[in-house]
Order: sequence, then C-alpha cells, then structure tokens
Amino acid sequence: MNITENLAHSKLNDNGLLRRLFKGIAEAHEFSYKVIADDIRSTNHSISETTVGKFYRGESKLTLGNKLAVQKWVGKFIDEWKKDGQSVTILVKLDTTKSTK
Repeated sequence: MNITENLAHSKLNDNGLLRRLFKGIAEAHEFSYKVIADDIRSTNHSISETTVGKFYRGESKLTLGNKLAVQKWVGKFIDEWKKDGQSVTILVKLDTTKSTK
C-alpha cells in the first residue's frame, strides 16, 4: 500500500509506521538520541533521550503526549519534503496473518 504526501500526516497514528519513519529520518540524518530529544524539547515538549532511544529500538511504546510530540517532529520532515517538491511515498508492509473478520 502506498501513502501519498496528502495522507502521510493522517497515517502517523499507526505506531509501526511512526516508528519506521522516525527511525528512517534519524538514520538518514545521523541524528543522535540527544539531538532528537533536544529538537523535540525546542517545541516546548519534555521528552528524554532514554525515551527516544527506547522508541527507536522498539523497546517501548510512547505515552500519548510523547507520541504527539514525535508525530509533530516526523510531520516537520514530511512538510519540508513537500515544500522542496520531493515526493513522499511511504511503503507499508501489511500483516497478512491477522484476520479482519
């Protein structure tokens, strides 16, 4: 399933997708956990480097407040890509083992 830039922000509620985007951005820019936490804190939200690291590694879920802050941080990059005219296509792997009945 492809998600275009028009839907990218609305799809950030999916924890798996949010984590993949978060991790991809961090790796592409070679951001440390401290840099990410500092950047998120600059938006008046408190988040620790430990929380950032655990979410990055998939060791824990985010609290609602932290999830909203991370969504905003990831959304900032999506907005920058759109502003630069870059295509934003996100590939989502579907889990076919789960029944939708």
